[in-house]
Amino acid sequence: MAIVLRMETVQAARFAGVLSGVAGGVVLAVGRQVSGDALGLWALAALASPVIVALGNIYRTLYWPTGVRPLQLSIGMLGFGAVTLVLINLFVGGGAGTAMLPEAWTFDATALLVGQSLISAIMFSLYFRLQALAGPVYLSQIGSVSAVIGVGLAFLLFNEIPSAADMVAAALIAAGILLVNQRTRTEASAA
Repeated sequence: MAIVLRMETVQAARFAGVLSGVAGGVVLAVGRQVSGDALGLWALAALASPVIVALGNIYRTLYWPTGVRPLQLSIGMLGFGAVTLVLINLFVGGGAGTAMLPEAWTFDATALLVGQSLISAIMFSLYFRLQALAGPVYLSQIGSVSAVIGVGLAFLLFNEIPSAADMVAAALIAAGILLVNQRTRTEASAA
């Protein structure tokens, strides 16, 4: 998408890196499907996610308001998201027993909500800062990296043994990251 919109020029290593990362994501999703661990619809949704993330990255890069800092954009996005969730909770949540709220406003529930809010605020602030510095193609690698980290966390936390497809996917994604970032390392060495 970045090439078609002339945001980037064609560079063989970066193009191969993007293809390798996408192939890793496909292997990860299809490998789970073949092993019976995922439903077909969920595998398709997983494959659509990187496309949606890439579209968002391209859109933000093209229409980033002049002079607006990443922190301002992350605050606006999180504020809009909070209002949206409140509205969904009010109108779709239904009756008292079906609302998307904690069952009881205990200290633990409140601490969890505050903790999640702080982590989201920090994460999105860093996410927008990274996009401002590195651009949409670099940032689009986050989806593939997150998927591989998820496999690693499943192993560490739930003792799930990675399959051969998981290992191939991880290798393809790692190769993709190295190839996409090769230009960055080369430019840094030249500078």
